Amino acid sequence: MRYFSNYVKSTTQSSPNRTTNSIGQACEASSRHYLSRSLATTGVLCSKAPDVCFAPVLDLQEAPTHPHNVARQSFVEIDGVTQPAPAPRFSRTPSSVQAPAAIAGEHSEAILNDWGFNSSEISALKQGGAI
Repeated sequence: MRYFSNYVKSTTQSSPNRTTNSIGQACEASSRHYLSRSLATTGVLCSKAPDVCFAPVLDLQEAPTHPHNVARQSFVEIDGVTQPAPAPRFSRTPSSVQAPAAIAGEHSEAILNDWGFNSSEISALKQGGAI
C-alpha cells in the first residue's frame, strides 16, 4: 500500500482537486506509465517495491512458457495440445488429465441433444454454420 500511496502523491501533486481526483489521476498516470514500457521493464520496476503485488497478464502462447508456470507445472501437453494442468492439486490425491482436449465442435451435437434440441434443429444449426 505504501508504494501505491506514494505513487498517487507523486502523480497528483500539481492537481488543485487532489483529494477528489487523486485515484482517477493515479490510474490514468499508471496506465500511461506502464503501457509505455515493456513487460520485462515493468516487472523489474514492480519487483523493487516490496508492497506491490504484480503479475503479468499473459496470452495463451506466453502462459505455458512463463517461468512461474513452468516451475509449478501449470500446463501439460497431451497429444501435441498444451492445456492447463488439473487444479487444485492435493498432496494425497493426485490428479491427471483424463482425456485429450476436444476438437472444436467435436461434442456439439451431443451437447445440443442434452439441452433438448431435436435432430431437425441441430441440422438447421449445421446448415446455418452455427456448428
